[in-house]
Amino acid sequence: MDAKVLEKLLKAQQEHFEKMLVRLLKPSEMNDTELYSKLVGMIGEFVFDLTSGMTFESWLGRHRSYFEEEGKTLPESSKVRLLLSKLGPEEYAQIERKMLPTKLSEMKFDELCNELVKEFSDHRSKLLKRFEALNVKCSALQDIVEFGNVVNAQCERAEMALSIEELKILIFISGMPSDATSVRQVAMKSVENKSEKGHTVTLKEVIEECRAYMANKSEALYLVKEKMSEVKKELPEVNTVEKVKCWKDSESENRFECKPKSGPSQTSSISKMY
Repeated sequence: MDAKVLEKLLKAQQEHFEKMLVRLLKPSEMNDTELYSKLVGMIGEFVFDLTSGMTFESWLGRHRSYFEEEGKTLPESSKVRLLLSKLGPEEYAQIERKMLPTKLSEMKFDELCNELVKEFSDHRSKLLKRFEALNVKCSALQDIVEFGNVVNAQCERAEMALSIEELKILIFISGMPSDATSVRQVAMKSVENKSEKGHTVTLKEVIEECRAYMANKSEALYLVKEKMSEVKKELPEVNTVEKVKCWKDSESENRFECKPKSGPSQTSSISKMY
């Protein structure tokens, strides 16, 4: 085949491919718009609610496939815009304040997700979650089967795979009287601090922490009491004016008889002066 003919053939073929590519790209742009609108209707709004366990991590776990599978052809900016449109008003305002001066719309999708997970997560300690799971009760109006589902969810969130020592500590803290709030806080703080450092905590260690706290508190109260008694001793005595009751003497027009309102019976005479 002649070289010029081959060149013309290849050029014509290239032009044909370019035209096909243009035709393919135009419907794709329209499909992105249609896909975006479809996903907006499929994805629910995120509203942070810690009491019901609605964190951003749980919400994203439910809707992740919409972004990664159905919406994988969407541009990065469209994914970010879609995600932001699904934040509740308070949640959007909160993350916007946190990220200033960075604009949310200019962030990468994964970067924005990481920030949302950190902002709208359950920051309570593992011990507190376990304590609440142990104390959950079924109300009279609650269905027992549904209560079982609640227990399952709370125990999973609290990671209730406990060692013997962890179970002892949990029972110890849970069984404290309601008026021992400060001691309970000391015990929980002790466990939390040691757990964060990777140390194994025993019930004996927690008991010693509580014993030391109660001893210090008792000594502090004693010192305050002693100080109060010293202050009272230093206060000067104040002379009091005793009330006196007087009445007119029947024998004399200008004579009055008086005596204190309380105390020994003493009388004195007061002449009426003109």
